[in-house]
This record gives sequence, C-alpha cells and structure tokens, in this order.
Amino acid sequence: MQGSTSAHHLRESTASQTCQPHVWSFSDTPPSQPKTPTQASAPIPTLAVSLFFCDARGLQTFVQDTQEWRSVEPCNGCAVVNVGNSLRFLSGRKFRSVVHRVAPYPGETTENRSSCAYFVGPRMDVEFEDEKGEQ
Repeated sequence: MQGSTSAHHLRESTASQTCQPHVWSFSDTPPSQPKTPTQASAPIPTLAVSLFFCDARGLQTFVQDTQEWRSVEPCNGCAVVNVGNSLRFLSGRKFRSVVHRVAPYPGETTENRSSCAYFVGPRMDVEFEDEKGEQ
C-alpha cells in the first residue's frame, strides 16, 4: 500500500501496519427456496479486493449507469474480482466498487451452491486521505 501514488496515501507509515490478515471464506448453501434475491451487499469501506470462485449462477452486480442488476456468468476455473472501496480510493477512483447480491437463478435450484472467497485490504481502523484532505 505504501507508495501507491503521491496524491493518495495512508495515515499509517508501513504496509505491515496497515494490512489486515487475508481472509478465506467457504460456503456451501442449500438449494434456493425463495424466489427473491438476497439482500444486496454494499462495498465494505476498507476492503481492497475480493476474489470469488464459484461455478453456480446467481451473482449479480448493480450497474450504476443503467440502474439495473446484471448477472455475472460463472466461468469454470476463473475468479470474479470485486473491487472494494479502499482500492477505488487508492486508484484515484479509476476503479469502481460495486454493490452485489446473490439471486436465485431460474432452473438451477436443485443443487447446493458452493463458493470460495478471498478478501484482502487494510485494517478497519486505517484512514485514507486524498490530496484535497478528503477521507
């Protein structure tokens, strides 16, 4: 994190002080019963990147420009990269963080949904500040 750009910096001095432990999350969800989407997940303020590995349909992202939910098609052996707010901030807003959710996918409710996610980012107490002093 240190040395990302001169316009964006962390208030802490070293990457070892600012990075949170990397977190793996595994889930095995039974077949969807309800026909409505789960609650949308807003970007976590300090998350930099999350990688989602799954082979089932249902992941959707909210497209701000069109105000629509768009399905993310799974790709066997691939990861979906989700940008978090801290990476959006550190990139000078070149990357966008997105709201996402999991919704039942028509015709695919007979099997368990297995997924694996990897999360990395700065500690929750790290503060970001840009060249204008915005946090």
